[in-house]
Amino acid sequence: MKSWEDATTRIIELERRRDQLEARLARTKAVAAINDKKRENRRRFLAGSVLLSLLDGNDETWSIVAGVLLDRTLKRPSERGLFGLD
Repeated sequence: MKSWEDATTRIIELERRRDQLEARLARTKAVAAINDKKRENRRRFLAGSVLLSLLDGNDETWSIVAGVLLDRTLKRPSERGLFGLD
C-alpha cells in the first residue's frame, strides 16, 4: 500500500513540476516574441531614417531614387500624403 501512495505522490509532484515548466516556457516565448517585435520595429525605424535622409540629402540622384521607391511602395492616400506624393 505504501508504494501506491508513493507513486501517487510522485505523479502529483511531477504534474505540478510539468505545469510550472509549461508556464515558464510560455513566459519565455512571450518575452522572445516581444523582443522580436522590438527588433523588427527598430529595423524598420532605421530603414525609414535612411530613406528620409536620402530624400532630404544633397545628392539629387539618391533623392530621386528614394522618391521613386516611396511612390511605388505607398498605396494608401494617407501614407502618400505624408510624403507629398498625391
